[in-house]
Amino acid sequence: MGQKVKYVQPDLFGGRTPGEKKREKHVGFKNPDPDEIMIGTKTLGEYLRAIGLLWIIEMRRVMQEIDWSEFETRYDLTGRSPYAPVIIMSLILYGTMMGRSSLRQLEGLAKIDLGAMYLTGGEAPDYSQISRFIQRHKDLITETFFMDLTKKILKETHAKPKIVAGDGTIVEAAASKFQKIKLEVAREEAEEAKAKAEANPEDEEIQKRNEQAQKVLKAAEVRAKERHSYGGKREQTLVARTEPEAAVLKTKDGLVRPAYVPSVVVDSERFILGAYVHQTSEIAAIEPMLYQAKAVSDAEVESLLLDKGYGVGPVVQDGLKQGVKVLAPLKSPPRHKDGRFSKEDFKYDKTRDVYVCPWGKILSRRGKGQDRRRGAKYIIYSAQRQDCAVCPLRSQCTKAKDFRPRRIYRYSTDQYLEALRCYMKNDEEKTLISKRKSMVEPVFSHLKGVQGLKRFKRFGLENVRVEFAIHACAYNLRRYTRYLGAAEVYGQGPGPITPSNRKTFCFIALYNLFYASNKFSEHFYPLVG
Repeated sequence: MGQKVKYVQPDLFGGRTPGEKKREKHVGFKNPDPDEIMIGTKTLGEYLRAIGLLWIIEMRRVMQEIDWSEFETRYDLTGRSPYAPVIIMSLILYGTMMGRSSLRQLEGLAKIDLGAMYLTGGEAPDYSQISRFIQRHKDLITETFFMDLTKKILKETHAKPKIVAGDGTIVEAAASKFQKIKLEVAREEAEEAKAKAEANPEDEEIQKRNEQAQKVLKAAEVRAKERHSYGGKREQTLVARTEPEAAVLKTKDGLVRPAYVPSVVVDSERFILGAYVHQTSEIAAIEPMLYQAKAVSDAEVESLLLDKGYGVGPVVQDGLKQGVKVLAPLKSPPRHKDGRFSKEDFKYDKTRDVYVCPWGKILSRRGKGQDRRRGAKYIIYSAQRQDCAVCPLRSQCTKAKDFRPRRIYRYSTDQYLEALRCYMKNDEEKTLISKRKSMVEPVFSHLKGVQGLKRFKRFGLENVRVEFAIHACAYNLRRYTRYLGAAEVYGQGPGPITPSNRKTFCFIALYNLFYASNKFSEHFYPLVG
């Protein structure tokens, strides 16, 4: 008899047992070439050119040329190859430009939208991968990436933004409008949560609720103190239970909602050079935005145009610290209801360090003081008692008894307000400030109307700042592609669509669209769409 052959069961799983995880060797980041994707007989890039979507190709070029090394160093170089940061960031910005910024919408775009497919090279990251990417790199997206992208765009457009304009708005937070509570309620809930937490030290859910309640109370107390410093009532302070970092503000529609205050600084071509989000103040955003604007423009910024709400000393001070002249219409000086003289009626003489009253008498330095509510320091100037006793204008100046002299408090920021007052007397500065509205107002219209920034989708100040930085980057990219459209028509370098060339540009675009041959259209009309 022949040798008995041993039966061997074939391996159906390629050498692995079911459920075994095999680690893929890291070979680099996934960043495939989109021109390997075919649409009929054309590559995806050729197809996009043919239908007038060259701006998507230019967007990919700009994104691929940015230095992503800081992003890439945050990945583990073992295991499965991750998506290249440029792929996910391009998808996020593209979706934001289209008004689709939710994670589920971005996942859907990567699967069905040709523009998104070209930017990602055919890869389709899901919503969880996009979310992890944003959380991992939110500090870089907020500052480094925004500045790198803006600086590259300014370099390619040869822009020299010497004059910039700034403004802010109010955008509703993700927190529910039905979760607003007053300070007293926040205090009661915090005490109740603390008692439960002490009685149940091992219950993690109760401990988390206690932490949240204490966070809400702390935010309410800080907000109450700030409100009291401006003359408001502490007990009327409101705070959002589900998002205590969001301030409860009156929106542009007159509704009281949990909200944040995003601000921008833009140049004359309406590129965003600085973007910042504060909980309550537009003024507090000026210093960080000026820093960004000067960094991306290589210190080209010379003047900052603002509206009347910014016409205060601290704003001028922030600008002068960075070598920027701040121009803003001055607020009407506060007047007494009974018509008495206000501080503005007393002229400060810098050389003698004295004030001169409307009757011509001197108010000299008498001492120093500090505002208990705001913490601001000031110098006290006072007139002579004998001068005030015989002054014919005393009834218009003070109601103090016993002939006590009139006092003037000079704050440390008054000198900057006086400098602003001198600036705004010049015709040149008045002409400049008239351009502010046309520079910055359309930016917020686009962010809200086209990109859908009517309400933030993320909770917390840090996450809101990331979201606003993404909107600012998407806006700058869209603005940049419009520049490329005008430049391609005239065969020049990148340049703006100005009033002088707009009619010619539209005429050529319409002619190419309806009458020209396909070859002619591909040459002259590649970017309109």
